[in-house]
Amino acid sequence: MSNVSNALLLVIGSGVLATGAAAQNAIVASFTYDSLSGSYTQATPITGTFNASATAGGALNTVGDFNRLLPAFQNASFPAGFLADANVANISMTVNVTVTGVNTAIGTGNLVITDIDGDQFTTGLNGIWTRTQVGINFNASMVNPTFVDNGPQDAAFNGFTGGWSTNFGTTNLTGASVSLVLSTSGFFNASYTGRPVGVSGQILPSPGAVGLALIGAAVAGRRRR
Repeated sequence: MSNVSNALLLVIGSGVLATGAAAQNAIVASFTYDSLSGSYTQATPITGTFNASATAGGALNTVGDFNRLLPAFQNASFPAGFLADANVANISMTVNVTVTGVNTAIGTGNLVITDIDGDQFTTGLNGIWTRTQVGINFNASMVNPTFVDNGPQDAAFNGFTGGWSTNFGTTNLTGASVSLVLSTSGFFNASYTGRPVGVSGQILPSPGAVGLALIGAAVAGRRRR
């Protein structure tokens, strides 16, 4: 099991954001899932629950990739409509919303990404929603994020094709940026269902772990030469 900690950034209706130049150079894993089904259930005029989850068989057929980038690129792929398959691969997000202003709200929840045999990347979410000219942004921190080896103890994240080890050579991963793009209007002022959602993210190691990984890759490269 590998722990992940620190910043998570969710953006609804805008592009992918990063945590800085140093972070961009230290990405160890990334994921992109498109055509999730998004919904919002309003409980009171100022509270409700936002959900986004994989779907198949209708207007939306979720497709995704979860990649390991260091020390070499490895891909775990999930084809369009993968949720219709008998295995347990999935992605889901739930965020409780409390509106605090015309264009602001607070949110707490979780994100879970599951591979074909039940292994998961999971993290709590805690942050602020804001509406801008380009959409709705959710700037959040991660709460107890982890890679969890469920089912067969294979220490790997497996797609329909491809897979990779979740052992990053350290028990500490730190920092991430996640972009969520939601096709909707308004700002949590009414319930809705079936809105297209895309989610992508980057996972970063601690600075020390990055240095060791890059040194190892450089040494391996020199040995091959």
